[in-house]
Amino acid sequence: MTSPTIPYMRKRRGFWYYIRRVPSAVLHLERSSLVMRSTGIRIAHDPRGIIARSRVTEIDAEQTLRWSDLAAGRDPGDRQNFERCLLITNRFGIPYLQRDEIDRLDEDSFLARMSICRNNTGKDVVCAVMGMVPKPSLMLSDLVEEYFNLNEASLKTKSPLQLRKWRVARESCMDTFIKIIGSDIPVADLQRTHVLKVRHHWNSLATQGSIQIESANKYLGRLAAMIKAVAEAHQLHNGAVFDRIFIKGGKTGKRVSFETEWVQNTLLADGALDGLNAEARAIVYLVVETGVRLVEACNLDKSSIVLDHEIPHIRIRANGRQLKTDQSERDIPLVGVALIAMQKHPDGFPRYMDKNPQASAAINKFLRSKFSVKDGQTLYSLRHTFKDRLRSIRCQDEISARLMGHEYGLPDYGEPSLEDKLFWLKKIAFRPPSRV
Repeated sequence: MTSPTIPYMRKRRGFWYYIRRVPSAVLHLERSSLVMRSTGIRIAHDPRGIIARSRVTEIDAEQTLRWSDLAAGRDPGDRQNFERCLLITNRFGIPYLQRDEIDRLDEDSFLARMSICRNNTGKDVVCAVMGMVPKPSLMLSDLVEEYFNLNEASLKTKSPLQLRKWRVARESCMDTFIKIIGSDIPVADLQRTHVLKVRHHWNSLATQGSIQIESANKYLGRLAAMIKAVAEAHQLHNGAVFDRIFIKGGKTGKRVSFETEWVQNTLLADGALDGLNAEARAIVYLVVETGVRLVEACNLDKSSIVLDHEIPHIRIRANGRQLKTDQSERDIPLVGVALIAMQKHPDGFPRYMDKNPQASAAINKFLRSKFSVKDGQTLYSLRHTFKDRLRSIRCQDEISARLMGHEYGLPDYGEPSLEDKLFWLKKIAFRPPSRV
């Protein structure tokens, strides 16, 4: 199965390329209307474009940052010069300070910088150590892109959908922050009063019942993480303005599991899921017997569905996306209705590959319309039912945790065998409907 490409990723002359039109807002400031850059990665060496996707994402981040600078009237070269200064001062173990800050240094600190300049007479070193390059005026509206660049390595493992959700969540958070404080300001000018204003906003919504405290704290947490990381990277001194800003009193809601008898007699009744499309129906059957997360089910493909083994099983792997935890990587035997479903879908679910929100919407809408489900019961509740069923047969804690993809809390001595997992899964297997 071919992995989906991402925007601006194209094949050209045997290589993967980044090709994008210059935004109209800065078109008059660029030499060409089209940016065309090779990733240097041959299609023959990366036919599915998994490595190339990461490189295209890097290039797009660079270009977006450049256009952001141009649109704001900043010289992109200023940012590069400043970043070079940071690298130099970090090498000498000193913070980057601007001229006015250096003038206020004590005598020993000032002489230490002079000593570095005497022993390293290169122009770049002198400029960096003596603060001769002004810090770029990084605006709040630039902060998400800057935070992306700081986390580029870890974000490479995300799929296009995961990366899009990551960006949207943080852009929404920052847009709301700017709206609340009334204007887009330099990150260096951010004060505690701005933070308290945004905290008051979310606290008021929580008090009115318009939002849960946990959701409000999630917004505040994302905002704090971005600003603290960028402030530290740029050697700003206001990262602490977000200390002690979380709202007290929140509690985590608990999803309600389905009763085992309801799953067997209602959900798995003949024809009960006929209103769902074939792939969505198979996903439900898979979750019922394996307890996999929806995103794990949606991203199975031919390479991770092993039916020709003496113990048919699925292999949960990253497969071009980021797993929730390291422990999520695991193998799960197929039994009962899950085995039948996967035999009908040996290549996985192309309709929902990297589109688990669409699968969730379709399945949960069907469950609500067809069955009398309780508040808090969703498709994900079947994962809780799976855990309850393992507990009811006193399944060993380690094997239960491995099947769920949870951390067990002991040193990792290897994965329990498929035989061991199958022993317990057979004990809780449901009776399949007459047709799947």
